Amino acid sequence: MNLFIVDTIFKFLCIHLMYTVFIMSAVISIRVSKELKEKMKGIPIDWRSEIERFIEQKIREYMKKKYLEIARRCREKMKMLPISGAELIREDRDAR
Repeated sequence: MNLFIVDTIFKFLCIHLMYTVFIMSAVISIRVSKELKEKMKGIPIDWRSEIERFIEQKIREYMKKKYLEIARRCREKMKMLPISGAELIREDRDAR
């Protein structure tokens, strides 16, 4: 499995995740201290968007690590070719 395939899978999953986020939404709750909540009220930031971006970033990081690990395991299972990549490219170019 080459890096192109991993990248394509990753992009597909990100698009799917974004589609799911925009089409469907759910409510989650977190508990913070009263002091923190008061500080948050005093700052003109869209906290929902900030927290959503943070969660999306963590999901992307996790998925990237997961699919890179899958790609590494697939590559370990692949047999090495008796000829180098450079030789294959040269042979292809010479055939034109």
